Amino acid sequence: MTAPSRTDRLSSLIHEEVAEIIDNRLTNPEVGRVTVTRVKVSKDIKYADVYIASESDEKKLAACLSALERSRGFIQKLLASRVIIKQIPIIRFHYDRGYDSALRVYKLLKEIGETDNRPED
Repeated sequence: MTAPSRTDRLSSLIHEEVAEIIDNRLTNPEVGRVTVTRVKVSKDIKYADVYIASESDEKKLAACLSALERSRGFIQKLLASRVIIKQIPIIRFHYDRGYDSALRVYKLLKEIGETDNRPED
C-alpha cells in the first residue's frame, strides 16, 4: 500500500479543522447544522474544495452556502493559525449531492428492513 500523498494528508487536516471551525466558531445562524463530508485539495495546493451536506431544503441550503462564502475569510484566517504551511489554499464551498443519494438509499433500506420484520397476517 502506498503512503498518502501530500495533498491527501493536507485534505484530511483541512477537513478536520474546517469542520471544527464551522461547528464551534461560526455564529451565523444561516449556516445551521452542516457536515463537512470531504475536502479535495488541488495538486498545486492553491484551492481546497470543501464539500458540505445538510438536511435543509434547497432555499436554506443556498443561504447556508452564501453564509459560508461570506465567512470564508474568517475560516481561512483561523485555518492559517492552525495549519502550518507556506500558503493556505483558497477555500471553495460546494454542496455534496452524493450525501442526498446515500441518505435516500439508507432510508429505503431501512424502510425495506422494517417491512421485512413485520409479522405476516
